[in-house]
Amino acid sequence: LDASLERIDSDIAICTAAVSDWRSTEPADQKIKKQTGADAPTLVLTENPDILATISKHKSRPALVIGFAAETQEAEKNAKEKLLKKGCDWIIANEISITNPVFGQDTNTAALITRNGVEESWKTQTKVDIARKIVEKTALFFYQGSTADTSWQDNKERA
Repeated sequence: LDASLERIDSDIAICTAAVSDWRSTEPADQKIKKQTGADAPTLVLTENPDILATISKHKSRPALVIGFAAETQEAEKNAKEKLLKKGCDWIIANEISITNPVFGQDTNTAALITRNGVEESWKTQTKVDIARKIVEKTALFFYQGSTADTSWQDNKERA
């Protein structure tokens, strides 16, 4: 979080993944070894700061804040909720399933959702092609100004 806030004065923030939702409240300073007959150690967790939400709500936030939502069910619905909760401008949703495992694969199926109500579903394609779409949409956003995401419907042939 600190490293992100040091660079808050940027045009864009792309938060591709949460560092971790939780961390150990009392981290061990060395390996915890098994002891015969001893109970398993208790792990107490504390919530990590939410980098995407913090950047999105910061008074000096970038002009465009993009988050990602990897969901195991109802990807687009849950991504919309995440967009509202976190306060970001766009969210890229992808559903993780047996048929779309995402991790360790070269392809993905994704959807772009914006706070202005634009929704685009992207068919299965390479992750490089999805990255290109995000870059093109971002360039269009800055070229046309922040109203760009309401005009994509007229510019789909460009993407």
